Amino acid sequence: MAQPAITFHTRVPDAVKQHVREQKALAQRQYPGKRPAAFLDLDGSLIEGDITEGKKGAEPAYLGLIDLAIMGGLIPGFSGAEGMRQFWQKYEKEFPRPEDAYLWASKLVANLPEQEHLTLKEFIIRHLGDMVERYAFAFTHDLLGFCEEEAIVPYIISASPHYFVEELGRFLPIEMSNIFGFNGKEHEGQLVDPMHHDAEGKEQRVRDLCASRPIYPLLALGNKWRWDGMMIRHTCESGGVGVLVNEERPSNFRHPRLHCFTIR
Repeated sequence: MAQPAITFHTRVPDAVKQHVREQKALAQRQYPGKRPAAFLDLDGSLIEGDITEGKKGAEPAYLGLIDLAIMGGLIPGFSGAEGMRQFWQKYEKEFPRPEDAYLWASKLVANLPEQEHLTLKEFIIRHLGDMVERYAFAFTHDLLGFCEEEAIVPYIISASPHYFVEELGRFLPIEMSNIFGFNGKEHEGQLVDPMHHDAEGKEQRVRDLCASRPIYPLLALGNKWRWDGMMIRHTCESGGVGVLVNEERPSNFRHPRLHCFTIR
């Protein structure tokens, strides 16, 4: 039997928009005086591939920011093609958990001397803009436009280094103060922001933001249930709408306001 054709979306489906509007109307009584917020994963959810790791083995393939910076000689201890090989050997083989590798990479770029920091930051901003222009999904632009129409405040909650993602507000309609990556910045040997963006960390980030700011979770978007599922589940159970893209519906969670589909 022939397999059903996959439905791709370049716009936010009407069913999602309807659910968001319905829940927003209900939430006006549940969350008086607060603004609705959308919590959005970045890599694979708003942009093809991964801005840190790039996209390999499938079209469109591209180098991520870490490879570009290594090839540019801007990452201490790693330079050129051999530096790329050494970096990925360590990143992929020497850490017991992926989030440990993410933190290591984030520390590597977030604690440079001032001049090296400025040089790398200018480099990142230049290449980040090109990535957004080339690889952001058409769906992303429609989603952010929908958020603006509905007065929903968008946030990015990413496991990419905060050093890389904090400038995204230059290229997408998201306030800089609403962008959160895996922050490896240290002060006197301690992380200035100790929250890790693993699955539990993303949910906790959402909880903390909603506790410290006049917002509530109306929408959550991710592309990997392993990493984004707890943030999406929390949003659904708080009266919001969850969206999981480019991955099959999770086997361990069902909710009438969880939408799963493919985007491009």
